[in-house]
Amino acid sequence: MLDNLVFGDKIKLFLKNELKQEKEAGTYLLYGDRGTDLLGVATAFAMAMNCPKLKNDYCGVCEVCKKIEHGNYVDLEIIGLLQGESKVGIDKIKNVIYKASSSSYEGRKKVFIIKDIESMNKYSSNALLKIIEEPPKGTFFIFISNTLNILSTILSRSIVIKVEKPSIKDLEVTEEIYNFFMGNTKEILEWKKEKFDLDQVKSYNSLIESLKLYLEEKELKYKIDLLKGIDDYIYNIKKIKKSEKISMILDLLYVLQNEKLVENRSHERKIIEKLMYIFIIKLKNPKSTEKLLELKQNLKKNINIQGSLTLFFLNF
Repeated sequence: MLDNLVFGDKIKLFLKNELKQEKEAGTYLLYGDRGTDLLGVATAFAMAMNCPKLKNDYCGVCEVCKKIEHGNYVDLEIIGLLQGESKVGIDKIKNVIYKASSSSYEGRKKVFIIKDIESMNKYSSNALLKIIEEPPKGTFFIFISNTLNILSTILSRSIVIKVEKPSIKDLEVTEEIYNFFMGNTKEILEWKKEKFDLDQVKSYNSLIESLKLYLEEKELKYKIDLLKGIDDYIYNIKKIKKSEKISMILDLLYVLQNEKLVENRSHERKIIEKLMYIFIIKLKNPKSTEKLLELKQNLKKNINIQGSLTLFFLNF
């Protein structure tokens, strides 16, 4: 089944070589561009470590593989930021240390997948460092991140591998579909399975409602409606009046602040930052990109959110 991964030969060969060594413990860092399904690779790695049917590979159909795939295998722990969180806190890492030091329930490998590793504070990083320096026998840590901006001591104790984003050919889709999803591997694979309609146009006037539904339900069909709304906005950009843009900004802020979709200001900024990122990528205008990226970066500073949005969309 490793051969069936849509990722390139480099990551497949890496995983196979690591499995063949039959290590008793290990720490890995998988990193790649935004939209690369790093969690999917980490999950496949965990299945290959634990599948009782195949050695150094996974069948994908046995009870162990199915449990790992669905995230309910007792010896698999997936840790990351929850809604509204900005840091992976010390309590989560203490829980990891406790479980890593305990015996395996299934008698196989214990795997801890830690997402958002770059978001750990120094207390969490230092606590984690102690356990990965000498991981208990049968224990594996897989960190995943879109950046290498990680504590150097953690980097130095990890086997680091870049996961390249699958190509259009790898994913067996058209360039139009690949660009619609901005190369997001996980979303493309889910779309291939579910076959949601991409042809039906969605007006930019429904953009905020689609965002609201997506934040509430976290389902791909609502993300597709959101992307369609953004595409329609860009297509009609020259016709959209300044007053419409201001109205959309106010509607966006109202939905985020009054529909209980965000936990705090930090979470609100992250949602808006991701929305800006989608607009920039889909605009495909190199002349505007630098200015828009600069305006997006302003959200990381203590600048008024409404002011940042207004500057962004009036320059869009």
